[in-house]
Amino acid sequence: MRVNSATRDLDLSSPDQVAQDSPLVYRPQTYHIDWSDVNALELDFPVYRTLPDLRKQLTSDECYQMEQVARGICLIISNERFYDANGVEIGVMRRYGTDKDAARLRNLFEKLNFNVEMFVDLKEAEMRQVIGLLVNKCDSHGHLFDAICFVVLSHGTDGYVYGVDYENKLNMDKDILNMFDDVLVGKPKMFIFQACRGGK
Repeated sequence: MRVNSATRDLDLSSPDQVAQDSPLVYRPQTYHIDWSDVNALELDFPVYRTLPDLRKQLTSDECYQMEQVARGICLIISNERFYDANGVEIGVMRRYGTDKDAARLRNLFEKLNFNVEMFVDLKEAEMRQVIGLLVNKCDSHGHLFDAICFVVLSHGTDGYVYGVDYENKLNMDKDILNMFDDVLVGKPKMFIFQACRGGK
C-alpha cells in the first residue's frame, strides 16, 4: 500500500517499514490510495453572508445577534503525532493530513471574521490548560465577541479525545463542553470534534 501526501511518502507494501507490533498485515499485492484530490482542494473559497432580505424575515428569537466586527474566537487543537509513556512516537498512530484540515478550518473561520488561535500536538494537561484559558477569556472579555468555536482534531474513543500523550484523554462532556456552561450565556458556542468514537 502506498500513501502519498504533500510532504511525505510512506510505503507500507514493504514489510520492513511496518512496525513489529503494527496491526497491519503484509500482503504481497500493492494498493494505491491517491490523495491528490484531497491535496488539490483549494484553500480559497467564497463565504457568503446572510442576505439582508433573509435577515429582515428572522425574528430575534430565531437567530443570534452577530454585530461585532470580530465575530468571535475560534480555537483549534490539531494533534498529529502521538507518544507512549516513554516519550517514543507511536508511528502507526500518526494522523496524516490533520495539518490540511486545520489549515482549511482556520481559513474558513478567518473569512467569517473570527480570531483564530491554533495549537498543535498538545498533551492532555496542555489541552486542559488551553481550555481553561479560553473559558477565562470568554468570562472576562465575552462582551467583545459574539460567538466561540472550539475544534479538536485528534484520536478518540467513545466520549473521549486523546492528547498526544496517548494514554491520557479528556472527557468531551465533563472536561470540555461543561466548562463552557456559564460563559457567553445567550451567545452561540460551536464544538467540532474530528475523532473516532470507538470501534462500533
